[in-house]
Amino acid sequence: VVLDANGMATVDVADLLLGFSDNCGVASTTVDETAPPAPGSITTIFDSNNGGANGGAVFFDITVGPSDLTISDLDLNTDEGGAFTVDMFTLVGTFVGNETDPAPWTLSATGSGTASGTINTPSNAVLDTPVTLLANTTYGVALVLDATHGHSYSGTGTNPAPGMPSYSNGDLTLSLGAGQNTPFSSAPFNPRIWNGTLNYTTGGGTIAVSSFDVDCSDVGTNTIDVTVTDINGNTSTCTATYEVIDDLDPVLVCMDFTLELGADGTAVLDPFDMIDLTATFEACGIDTAAADLVNFTCDDIGAPIMITLFGADPSGNAASCTAMLTVVDALGPEVTCPADQTVDPGANNQLYEVPDYFGEGLASAVDNCTDPVTVFAQDPAPGTLLGDGTYTVTLTATDEYGNPGVCTFELTVESILGVNDTTLDAGVTMYPNPAQGQVTIANSSNIVLERATMYDVNGKLVNTTDLGGMQGEKTIDISSLAAGVYIVQIESENASIVKRLIKE
Repeated sequence: VVLDANGMATVDVADLLLGFSDNCGVASTTVDETAPPAPGSITTIFDSNNGGANGGAVFFDITVGPSDLTISDLDLNTDEGGAFTVDMFTLVGTFVGNETDPAPWTLSATGSGTASGTINTPSNAVLDTPVTLLANTTYGVALVLDATHGHSYSGTGTNPAPGMPSYSNGDLTLSLGAGQNTPFSSAPFNPRIWNGTLNYTTGGGTIAVSSFDVDCSDVGTNTIDVTVTDINGNTSTCTATYEVIDDLDPVLVCMDFTLELGADGTAVLDPFDMIDLTATFEACGIDTAAADLVNFTCDDIGAPIMITLFGADPSGNAASCTAMLTVVDALGPEVTCPADQTVDPGANNQLYEVPDYFGEGLASAVDNCTDPVTVFAQDPAPGTLLGDGTYTVTLTATDEYGNPGVCTFELTVESILGVNDTTLDAGVTMYPNPAQGQVTIANSSNIVLERATMYDVNGKLVNTTDLGGMQGEKTIDISSLAAGVYIVQIESENASIVKRLIKE
């Protein structure tokens, strides 16, 4: 049997026989095939004229027809709303005479759902375990609601109206029924007609067919039992062997792909990454794939490379196609920063000059494809003057393909003041601070000042003022400076101090 382009074929059972004879004539040639379960349901009525207590029970019998059935969920009638549960008890036989005896009953499943809260409106409960009832068997059923919900059913006295005492279809018969306020204990009320629906599936099993379908899952050699039946119902069985063949080549569709190199500068192509499985036509699926090139390095970066792809189905039918592969380096360099550190600007200096960390070999960068790495940046930049404080230093290296790598560390500038620095710091003040148009430096010590040097936060020198010969105070014009924070270094011959100035 050869599959078509959709991976399907139909086998005529008669074709599996070399020959047969019968003195009275053959009626059928068949094989057994599994039938899928069939859904079904049966509904009594939703027209209540009576009801039981919360937590009460209803009873009825189910007589199953010629096929097993499995109950998955049910609808019932209750006028209390909200979440509810219902326990389904069963016994083999009839419920009649067992309403007040809990011993023969088995809890088969518990259903749960949300009640509508409107009488005569179905409220569905899904069973936690589907309940299977065997063919040609009668079962007693008790449905027990939780303590906050009660059954609404039909029928009073000996006249069960509305509703009927029996409902049936080709799958089962319901015989109704009774109600009870305290399950398996109090006196039952009957007849009572349970208002509800049972939802179920029947059987499955096997059926006799004169032809059957095969697909890709059947490729290869198979055996099956064939039954010949004559016109009088006499049967004979033999075992046939048949082979299912897929001999169609795939229609392979390729697509362009971008392959990223790894940290070691190499990459291996998965051929499936360049096969468009959605657009490819192959009923039985692509089982294996290959490519004429699969290993790539940094040397392959640049112009796209034509790749030939091969794909085969499980039967070995193969096809090929081509597409363009672009190899790229998307990884930035691996940058190594110095450890967090605390530095002292040194004697007579309260500003620390930031070094060139890459240039001085204090930081390094390695890359998978660029060797050596030559493009560096740092913030704060080399040569920046920093006063006391803690700063985050960011170091960046960029490879030849524009991929950056970054690391950071904490730099703490901490000046250790000498005796002269301490005296100078105590005797020199700067006011007003914040300031707008000018700022005044006042010296109440006996130390002779030499100069005041002003830097912005990036370490750029913006003003130098000669303090030699000042008589107690010196006013500096800062009106031309932009608003911001500035560092002012005030120096004498043997000492220096740093103060921060806020320009408004």
